[in-house]
Amino acid sequence: MYIPSSRSFGKSQILFRDYTNRKEVELVLLELLDDVCFRLRMHQVVAQTIHLSIGYSKQTGGGFSRQKKMGRASNLSQDIFPYCLTILHTFDNGMPIRSIGISLSNTSIEEEEQMSLFEDIDQRERAYALAKTIDDIRLRYGKNSVLRASSHLPCSTARYRNGLIGGHKA
Repeated sequence: MYIPSSRSFGKSQILFRDYTNRKEVELVLLELLDDVCFRLRMHQVVAQTIHLSIGYSKQTGGGFSRQKKMGRASNLSQDIFPYCLTILHTFDNGMPIRSIGISLSNTSIEEEEQMSLFEDIDQRERAYALAKTIDDIRLRYGKNSVLRASSHLPCSTARYRNGLIGGHKA
């Protein structure tokens, strides 16, 4: 049996319409990242490399796919999202976006995380505890039981996506 030396966790989505407003794109990207980070925590791993893929509208074609190594491995959206934004704002040419994909790789076991001397360890532990609590609630009551307030905006896709099974209406 083949056992890969490295694992990656990812999610992608073809959007319901072309997104021209970058704040809306950032919202959908954050929702996808929340899903991927949830899966990382379920497997008790942290990732250090982020890979972002953006596909432009059919009318314009093209897109980009870039990766970036983060300063420290993490499975928290709040740590990883700034790197996503850096990639998006650096390589985006302003065309309407139709698909978004995010993948986190270069994984290691969660307990092997290197702590920083200059970081508030108590705050970091509280962030992990909050993420784990939210994960437990979602596992028990469903993915739509706890959402970000921004997931109730019209441009959000999380609530609809959480009702799908294998990408299809249940």
